[in-house]
Amino acid sequence: MTETSVPFRVRIPIRVSDLDPQLHVTGSAYQQFADHARFACVTEAGVSVPDFLAAGVWAAHASDPALFWLPSRPA
Repeated sequence: MTETSVPFRVRIPIRVSDLDPQLHVTGSAYQQFADHARFACVTEAGVSVPDFLAAGVWAAHASDPALFWLPSRPA
């Protein structure tokens, strides 16, 4: 497998339901964005997701580590 110097990018529209009351993106929305980007990436690479599913191959991930930092507080 060869690596490319260009990272994969996909635009994902943010819905109002993806935001919390402070207008931060929710943790579950980040998870959905990551899932969407994974499938978009394999599709662009020429892998047919419907063919995978028909063959009984499932995409699964054991964990998605995410770090959340507290907002900075004024001094």
